[in-house]
Amino acid sequence: LRPENALKRAEELISVGESQAALQSLFDFFTARRIRFAEPSSVEPIVFRFLELGVDLKKGRMIKDALHQYKKLVQGSPEGLASVSAISRKFIDIVEKKIAVEQAKEDAKIEEEDEDLESNITPENLLLSAYEEDQSVAGFNDEALTSWMRFTWESYRAVLDLLRNNSQLEITYSGVVNRTM
Repeated sequence: LRPENALKRAEELISVGESQAALQSLFDFFTARRIRFAEPSSVEPIVFRFLELGVDLKKGRMIKDALHQYKKLVQGSPEGLASVSAISRKFIDIVEKKIAVEQAKEDAKIEEEDEDLESNITPENLLLSAYEEDQSVAGFNDEALTSWMRFTWESYRAVLDLLRNNSQLEITYSGVVNRTM
């Protein structure tokens, strides 16, 4: 159960297409009580990889639980709290990069459509879509982007929950609040 072995095992699982199993493997590693005695700096790469994989798979609840478990295990030392701060900032960075990529994809899709946006919108289509509660007329429903926005909001809330009520994490908390706004 050394950090290098856990990371190697996760990479092997990812390479064979078992991302969910890799995520669970990393979760099990850094929520184990044994890491309480490990240096937080040796566990951080595993947590970073877990966060990247969790964001790709949109596992917000699992990430939130893992971050709280990790904080509980390492908060006894100043190095542990510094690690929690670094991990929180990295998590927000990963989420913001992912939402930017999704926004760019959506913008590219809109630019590919050469037709006039209003050409498909007729009063009949608009009324019909309102009646059917389907907002897909002329791209008004961007389900992928909406789900990523929801995930981003949940991520901000999870990090703010993680950092609150700790005077040594106030600066990081303040930074996350500013980024959220």
